[in-house]
Amino acid sequence: MAPSVLEAMQPYWATHYMLPGQEHAHAQAVGEALENARESIASMAGCDSFEIVFTSGGTEANNLAILGLLGTSEPGHVLVSQLEHESVLGPLLGLQQKDSRWSIETIPCEPTGVIDPQRVESMLRPDSRLVCLQAANAIFGTIQPVREVSDRCHNRGVRLHCDATQVFGKMPVDVKQLRADTVAISGHKFYGPKGSGAIYLRRGLQLDPITFGEPREMGLRPGAENIPGCIGLGAAASLVARCCVDASDQLTERRDMLINQLTAQMSTPPIVLCEDSPRLPNTVAMEMPADARQIHDSARELAVATAQSASPPDEFTRSLRAIGRSECQIGRTIRVSLGWTTSAEQIERAAGLIAETFD
Repeated sequence: MAPSVLEAMQPYWATHYMLPGQEHAHAQAVGEALENARESIASMAGCDSFEIVFTSGGTEANNLAILGLLGTSEPGHVLVSQLEHESVLGPLLGLQQKDSRWSIETIPCEPTGVIDPQRVESMLRPDSRLVCLQAANAIFGTIQPVREVSDRCHNRGVRLHCDATQVFGKMPVDVKQLRADTVAISGHKFYGPKGSGAIYLRRGLQLDPITFGEPREMGLRPGAENIPGCIGLGAAASLVARCCVDASDQLTERRDMLINQLTAQMSTPPIVLCEDSPRLPNTVAMEMPADARQIHDSARELAVATAQSASPPDEFTRSLRAIGRSECQIGRTIRVSLGWTTSAEQIERAAGLIAETFD
């Protein structure tokens, strides 16, 4: 979490503790702060503040968007990309288990790590209700053609949900350009607090609530608001709006520096996955010349991701299988993610540790 985000949250743990819907002046001040936070998120996302609904994070945002959208329609056909997070796949599979009239079909991924918009269009049916496509993949960082897919969907009267939790804070995002109907946002992905998130809900669109109680957040979320979390999310969004362009350029430079140093230091250089596709500036997946898991023992100071579960497959394994990687190749693959504060010295240190592990 960014220090400025923590500082913004501090008064709302105890001093400004009242609920925003109450009549007291202190409660009204909390309500104003909540709306200011909503406006900051809207500014970061490129939309109006009334199109932002607070959630407890990306998982709730995905669940509410998907089940909320499908709750307003008759059972039918849903397309979901092979690369989606469990919080996108889970609600769809649960929906199908409860009502067999729902047909859930998977969109195959190309070896490049990108979904083909023409393939999506060819898979649409007269009873298609929704397409789910992430903005960028969390494992190899490929940026998906959300706008192109959205246009094809809307031409056929089909809605699109986009899990964009991986892109905010790494590159500028304009949800109006994406043309998605709903977009999921997660605070801890861009230096906000854990347990904070939001949905962009395109104006005029209706969702069915999936939880019930005293109605808040346009009637979509019951219960008392997590005021410190919402304030922190707004503060993080303000930080992204100010710094994201410069941060994105620096992340790209640091990522490429890591790849270049590993290539120079290792006798068998790593294979960068999806290298020729548009990718997030902070994420790189590489196939190493030996079992990737050994890095957890030999370079404990590094936070590097590897495949954890083959059956049932975790997101890491599922994503790599989707681009045609073998089980042996998956076992040799690591993912490295960089942050805004990652320095050139840290890149040099990381490259040395990785090279020493595998060379």
